[in-house]
Amino acid sequence: MRDLLDHCERWNLHPIAECFETHSSILQQVRTADGELAFLKISKPGSDEERSGSLLEWFDGRGSVKLLRHEGEALLLEGVDGMPLSTIVDGGNDCEATEILCEVVSQLHEARTAPPPQLVTLERWFRPLLEFDDLDNALGMAAVKLAKHLISTTDVTKPLHGDIHHDNILHHSERGWLAIDPKGLIGDPHYEFANTFLNPMDQSETVRDVTRVNMLADIIAERISLNRDRLLAFAFCHAVLSALWSGGDRDHSWAMAEIIQQALPKQGML
Repeated sequence: MRDLLDHCERWNLHPIAECFETHSSILQQVRTADGELAFLKISKPGSDEERSGSLLEWFDGRGSVKLLRHEGEALLLEGVDGMPLSTIVDGGNDCEATEILCEVVSQLHEARTAPPPQLVTLERWFRPLLEFDDLDNALGMAAVKLAKHLISTTDVTKPLHGDIHHDNILHHSERGWLAIDPKGLIGDPHYEFANTFLNPMDQSETVRDVTRVNMLADIIAERISLNRDRLLAFAFCHAVLSALWSGGDRDHSWAMAEIIQQALPKQGML
């Protein structure tokens, strides 16, 4: 709380609502000296979003929320107070939501002239999975084998948002749909969509369905020109990785791993 107040004073920001917390940050809605809506975000110690600011700066508002100011763990972000993309899924328009998600990622993945910042490699990000050794867990061990294969056969790498899902895509009244809260990774672009398959997590009747998994893979592969099998393989590995992380809904992650595995090609893998 003290950090929020300090930055509000030094940056001439005016709080306009109660602050709130996420698992990784403390946020305060503010008005800038010019009267513009913004969000002041302070990352908690050990947050997995420590590279969020540098990647948002590199994105430069193309497909993402704009970074207005950055100092250490403190970010001042463009105000976006519209609905999340999950609202469209909830309204029965899952295909439309997937099309929007693809458009946002297309903008994030556009080439920039500036070199990207230092980001976390997928090999490091996948470490909890790559080190998993419970031989009695066939699902987990299948993901370990597949993750090693995916990493060793990656031939194109890009800066990745790293946490693309429906509640991390918000609507801006003037700029359209924008991504928030990047993790800041670099690696195979097929991984960018992995968490999409598990979300929206509060709509399990929609999400836990192999037909829906195949639908997402079809749309994303076509719109982004990615390999459908690698999309599914990364989604499967991410589901197991998510189950291994502390916190979160492990039951949902394991359930999704089983469902996504059903959609994986049986032979000639990737």
